[in-house]
Amino acid sequence: PERARAPAAAGGRAAATLGGWRGTLATTAVGRTVRDAIVWFPGNFGWSPANVGAESLRGGELTLDGEHPRARLSLWGTRYDAQLRSGALRIPTPYVAAWAGGGQLQWRAGAHPLSATLRAMGRRPVTAGPRASAFDLPAAALLDLAIARRLGRGSADRMLIVALDNATNHAWEPVRGYPAPGRALSLSIAWGAAAPRHP
Repeated sequence: PERARAPAAAGGRAAATLGGWRGTLATTAVGRTVRDAIVWFPGNFGWSPANVGAESLRGGELTLDGEHPRARLSLWGTRYDAQLRSGALRIPTPYVAAWAGGGQLQWRAGAHPLSATLRAMGRRPVTAGPRASAFDLPAAALLDLAIARRLGRGSADRMLIVALDNATNHAWEPVRGYPAPGRALSLSIAWGAAAPRHP
């Protein structure tokens, strides 16, 4: 039964070059209202979904992308006001952070490309009721690191990747009462077909 009413977005984009970097900045204002929205209310048995009269979201989004011969940088941020509406009642949508952001830096110089990703989010309400700090999950910031090594050259493009997720071992909960994993080390091999060579 969900149906969006008048979803809208408007924005702008600008590009510039500075000191070997080519950058693009984009901003967008977004808004929508969903009739008979299905929302998963925390605390219900089995996390049962329920329909609310309407859910509205208003906010803005910003992205910044930069390209350099040896690096790539991406930054993003959002600011949202998400509310459930039932008659005169207005309450925050559970688990929707008012603000969030992050970025990724990829350093492509040399035989061992590096990447670092930062994800951050503000406080998140965990109850379907009036906003109160006692019923919010705290803000969280997570850092992921990865280093890669190309394995030879030939008919296939192979790369060995060592990644460290949540490098700072930050204790955080995506859902109240369900802690997320701490620091995690992974090893993987990416294997893809190499681009054809032309004389």
